[in-house]
Amino acid sequence: MMWFVKRPVVSAMLLMGAIAGIVAVELITGERSAADIGAVTALAVLTAVVFLALRRSAAGLHISVSARNELRQRLAQQRAVALLGQDALEDIPAQNLLDSACAALAGGLGAEFAAILELGPARSEFAIRSVVGWQDDLVGTIVPSGSASHSGFTVATAQPVIMADSSSEERFALSAAMAAAGIRSGLSAPIGSNGGTYGVLSAHTRELRAFSVDDVSFVRSVANVVASAQRRRRAETQAEQSHRVLGAVIEGTNDDIFVKDVEGRFIAVNAAAARTLGRPVSELVGRLPHEVLPSSLAARFAETDNLTLQRGTVETFEETIAIGDTTKVLLTTKGPYRARDGTLLGTFGIAHDITARKAQEDALARSEERFRLAQEGAGIGTWDVDLVTGRTTWSDGLRKLCGLAPDYPAGLDGLEPLLHPDDRERVRRAAEVAYTGGIPLDLEYRVLRPDGGIQWLLGRSTSVYADGALVRVLGVAVDITAKKVADEELQRSRAALELAQLAAGLGTWDWDVQTGAVSWTDGVYEVLGVDPTKFVPSAETLARQ
Repeated sequence: MMWFVKRPVVSAMLLMGAIAGIVAVELITGERSAADIGAVTALAVLTAVVFLALRRSAAGLHISVSARNELRQRLAQQRAVALLGQDALEDIPAQNLLDSACAALAGGLGAEFAAILELGPARSEFAIRSVVGWQDDLVGTIVPSGSASHSGFTVATAQPVIMADSSSEERFALSAAMAAAGIRSGLSAPIGSNGGTYGVLSAHTRELRAFSVDDVSFVRSVANVVASAQRRRRAETQAEQSHRVLGAVIEGTNDDIFVKDVEGRFIAVNAAAARTLGRPVSELVGRLPHEVLPSSLAARFAETDNLTLQRGTVETFEETIAIGDTTKVLLTTKGPYRARDGTLLGTFGIAHDITARKAQEDALARSEERFRLAQEGAGIGTWDVDLVTGRTTWSDGLRKLCGLAPDYPAGLDGLEPLLHPDDRERVRRAAEVAYTGGIPLDLEYRVLRPDGGIQWLLGRSTSVYADGALVRVLGVAVDITAKKVADEELQRSRAALELAQLAAGLGTWDWDVQTGAVSWTDGVYEVLGVDPTKFVPSAETLARQ
């Protein structure tokens, strides 16, 4: 009875055949009445109707069974993806996840063979990472990734690829191992997006297989889970490396680095900052400044922290830190730090110890002040011409020497109006030679002071070279007005003396015993009665006279 229910079409055909046989026998033998034959015929027609109805029911039942089997397969695929996703979230070892994905792929598709291939950095080869159906020793094998293979073609197209029948496939060829295994059909999908492709999932069967849209969707889902897990692992690895590098930089630097929350509490301090503050890191982290530092210092920190938070910008301060017997000057840069959504979390700071530099700057400032005072006292001014930038700098002493205002423009354009008209061209040519040929200046010239006076200056320079090129000219200007006035007065005195000697018939001579040089006035020629053009002054000449 159960067989009849399970095989309704065959049972109906057998029943109809039996009835047809009975009708035929009755018609041939004639042993039945026409009414009986009619009844039998009606039964035969009814049987035919039942047969058609059963046939339709059987067809519907077959479709229903197929749909139910397909639904069961889809549910199994969904379950496989869900379990794989759970494995990925639980962060199981990478190889275990690949093995689970490969098994899920083969089971979900009912395929004899499955594999996961990882694309190499140069994208020229695959490394087999997991297999089902193939020999286990294939794991780790390197194979080419060109588009001549199923997996290589998948990477090239960046889309799932169905191989319906290997015997008629023209896009790529089977590998020797696939051909030996008798592969006929297959389905593959890339793991990850184009440009960020990790590898390929592939499943193959020995029997011809018509993979459906749902099968493709399933393979995509498995690939997405693997890709997501790989991206997360790589991101976590990169983050760990970044944290290690950042930690090494923070602890390896001599600068003080610290992070505080919005209340000013230390939440991170490096060893250098701890040394500056005179406290171990363990005593600083989690504490407010006023709990561990002198009150005046804590108040100054709070002031700069609040200013940074109010402005919401990176600020730089120069701070003097005095703890115990140690005083340091720090150049501190502070700024706000925020969460990804913009929420203000606190401040960060980097402080560089500039104590030694400040001492050098103070010493230099004192030295420059002494030099400035010395220049002013000696009537000296300096100038500097940078031939690379074209900038000319005058010292305050030079402007003061010439009676100029502190903002008077430096350079030849500013100097030329000050020069005596008779000296302008000579100074201009000497400057051009110094700036172009590096020939040092050494000349005396006059400047016109704003008060109307004339001042004599002695200008001298030296040249500076870099890599064989003239780059700077440094110069000094000395006030020689008093000397020039004295020289002129001496010349006038000598001229007056000579005139007096000539009038009195006298002459004078000068004999330098050390050098042997002899000079005399014109009066000597008159007294001796010799021709000045033929008579050469000398010790021997004087002795003969």
